[in-house]
Amino acid sequence: MDRVWSTVVTGGYDDPARKADRYMQIGSSCIPTLMGLNAAIDFANSIGIERIEARNRMLADYIHAEMMQRGAESWTSPAPALRCGIATVNVPPVLRMELQDWLWTNHKVRIRGGAPSKLRLATPYFLSKADIDRFLGLYDEFRKMKRL
Repeated sequence: MDRVWSTVVTGGYDDPARKADRYMQIGSSCIPTLMGLNAAIDFANSIGIERIEARNRMLADYIHAEMMQRGAESWTSPAPALRCGIATVNVPPVLRMELQDWLWTNHKVRIRGGAPSKLRLATPYFLSKADIDRFLGLYDEFRKMKRL
């Protein structure tokens, strides 16, 4: 503990006699944020972690298969159990930043990935199949617009 530097500076952070307690003082905390986090955890627990995991896998398998049908190269494990709620694909000649900017600017759809053409498609449990189909339609529209 004597080598850990606290990233939150509040009363007592520099008093080693307080031991670990000095890292737990967060000053003026945002109670609504903490209550929201607790509500989100309660909601997830009410659904069940196993059901959430199964849904993540199902959605990731779906978007992965759809992107493969569109000629993408898989950059994700071939074993669905190892990819859970993420499908990563390589889609040259589509440039990820061009697609990412177009999706956000015109449709408020957010994606991430890596240069130049990798897409990291996350499928959290609150995402619907309709959301994925919307992305797929927009992806097709982008490719048509760019003549790719």
